[in-house]
Amino acid sequence: MPGADKETDLTERIEAFLADLKRGGSGTGPLRGSGEMARETTYLLRRITAQARWSSAGDLMEIIRNEGRRMTAAQPSETTVGNMVRRVLKIIREEYARSRGSSEETEQQESLHKLLTAGELSEENFRQHFVLLKANVIEAINELLTELDGTTDNIAMQALEHIHSNEVIMTVGRSRTVEAFLKDAARKRKFHVIVAECAPFCQVYAILSLPSTHHPTIPPCLSTPLYSTHHLCSHVQALASGIHNHILAFSRELFPLATVLLHLHCLLFGVLGWVSVQHFEISADVRRGFINVI
Repeated sequence: MPGADKETDLTERIEAFLADLKRGGSGTGPLRGSGEMARETTYLLRRITAQARWSSAGDLMEIIRNEGRRMTAAQPSETTVGNMVRRVLKIIREEYARSRGSSEETEQQESLHKLLTAGELSEENFRQHFVLLKANVIEAINELLTELDGTTDNIAMQALEHIHSNEVIMTVGRSRTVEAFLKDAARKRKFHVIVAECAPFCQVYAILSLPSTHHPTIPPCLSTPLYSTHHLCSHVQALASGIHNHILAFSRELFPLATVLLHLHCLLFGVLGWVSVQHFEISADVRRGFINVI
């Protein structure tokens, strides 16, 4: 039965993705950036949309929510997964509204968090069947994937607006987005980079293994343990960080460091990316030092 084969294939892919999430969180699997994780999650959600059995937007939203809860439960620290699930849920709502000929412009500011957690959200309003709904949702997800593919390049293009000559930039761990950001700035600006190492991942040497003598677009780098960075604070002009959890961005290790830099030394804290967004209650004088590069 072709239908049964599709369901079996979809189930296997979902289970493989869940197992991969668990391995990545235990330290035995490969560490991936938030961009790669966002794309993998979105590809799987697109496959679920295309292959799962559903007849209305309400059915599809229920399926996506259930699978999204399983994904976030498999690796709670991987906030990128949950954010992409919420993004796809928003796409389904928008495409359903367009199919009905109505507009959801008044709901554009609705929290993405509510779209996943509001399991009792008037599902009866999404029960009408539309023949073209599946094709429209898949097309919108494809547009999201195209947007994700260009995220790193779009961020890197803004590097010269935030990095100036002879500055000292500090970053933590390895982030492909930050790496691309710094390389783009190094094409026209000369500056120094301090990379704070954070165990147990220890991926800094993947950056330092590329000597600047052979790669002129890589700025001079100095590696230092995370716990000793406070000695260098007075020499740093800005702290640039990716937002992926694996590099301890916005974690208990990095956030106190950022707070000290901002409060005592009046530095800028650049957060590169948009896939995983974390919110914190911080004092007004610290909040004024934040910049969000995108």
